[in-house]
Amino acid sequence: MIEKSLLSLFKPPENFSFNRGAGTTYSVNEKTLTALERILCGYNVNSTVKLRKDFHFYFQQGEYDDNNPKSRCIQAVNPENGCLHAKFYMIEYGDGEKKIYRTIIASANLTNEDELNVFACFDSEEAGIFEDFYKNGYLYLCDMESIKITDDITVYNPQTLLKGNDIMSRDVKEAKKITVVSPFLSDGLIEKFVKDIKDIHIVSREDMIEGLTNKADNRFHFYVLKNKDDCPETLHAKLYIFEKEKESIIYLGSANATYAAFNTNTETLVRIKADIKSDKLLAQFEPYKPGTNEVIPAEEDPLDELCRKIIAVFKYDENKYEINGFENVHIKLDGIESKSMEWERKNKGNHSVEICISDESGQHSKIKKLFINSVSPEEIKENAVRKEIYNELIYMINQSSALQDSAQGEQSVQNTAVSGTGTTKKPIPSFTKAIYSTRAKKAKEKISGIKKVMELTDDEELKKLLENGIKAIEEVFGKNEGQQ
Repeated sequence: MIEKSLLSLFKPPENFSFNRGAGTTYSVNEKTLTALERILCGYNVNSTVKLRKDFHFYFQQGEYDDNNPKSRCIQAVNPENGCLHAKFYMIEYGDGEKKIYRTIIASANLTNEDELNVFACFDSEEAGIFEDFYKNGYLYLCDMESIKITDDITVYNPQTLLKGNDIMSRDVKEAKKITVVSPFLSDGLIEKFVKDIKDIHIVSREDMIEGLTNKADNRFHFYVLKNKDDCPETLHAKLYIFEKEKESIIYLGSANATYAAFNTNTETLVRIKADIKSDKLLAQFEPYKPGTNEVIPAEEDPLDELCRKIIAVFKYDENKYEINGFENVHIKLDGIESKSMEWERKNKGNHSVEICISDESGQHSKIKKLFINSVSPEEIKENAVRKEIYNELIYMINQSSALQDSAQGEQSVQNTAVSGTGTTKKPIPSFTKAIYSTRAKKAKEKISGIKKVMELTDDEELKKLLENGIKAIEEVFGKNEGQQ
């Protein structure tokens, strides 16, 4: 449950392929979205085009970290209360006859951070809430109270929990031992776990532990990440274990042990009945010893709160961007200041803009990228997707064979190569150059690199192009030279 990566959970079941899907996350970047495409579609151009049309992503506005978004069904949202923090996905896979519906609940964002996270993954042949979630996305999570997966597994909206007579409150009352794993803590929320409980174990960050007012309570046992090279850099898992007399209950998902997570944010936690003891989990951490390191309790930068408030009122349409209610704050959008707090929109497609927010002195500032959706649904162009995939494979071929693009023998191989790819589409010149560029003594390595790439794709046009490259190299340098 702790060792797997989030992306690995998206891999289609054997002999199945991606049909449709939807998901929510707090933050996202293009590198991870591309990696997810490869897991779901491999290097297949048509499948990738379909995924970009039929996988709907929602994330918190201001938490997109790239300048040039690709054409996808991706949307930045600003909930009225709190933020979109849920990491929740539903995917439909098919094999032509049957369908499998996968639900993933995670603590990890769609980013490539070195973090310790937790995940839960469930497959079913029943569609359940898939259609509603696929159509409504994050709005479905805002309104839902619970989603039953099986008799022993249910997904909850944390805003319905720890209110006194709900299922998590009952789990707290019946527990003999409670374990909380959360990188962020707040006193009020922790108090809800500790009433009448004498055995409480909390795994968190050093600064969060130091910030608790009741940290000296002798019922508490605190733990932090081990300081070892093979350990993740940061803690990002959100996990709650309630050990009762006859069973254990686990909650895991996106919700930190904070007031915001259980009262204002859009979050998800899955409740699972499991035969588990927390001792093995806690052994993966080390006891926190006050005074071991100099720890400064976390203090939020005032500009962080100001940024959240400004992003919450940021709006745009097909003609302009605007921010209302902050006329006395120094704000630049893509380097331009505007007294009216309105800026002309010139890019009609998916793109990002950069806002710079400064304090009154002008000495401190924060920069945030905001994602802007296309005026109308963007066309997913096959040629653009093909170029992206081919560029990735160019890098892989050259890395595999450790060759430079420009090399002796390049021109003779290109002249000998079978023209095109066996179809009416013209191959991308830089891709054919990457395939055909080689020296005689490196021909074997080049062919090996091309064959490795061929194993990664079921795209027939791409395979034909790669096969032509092997034939051309063998014809110029000799078949035996290429295979020895």
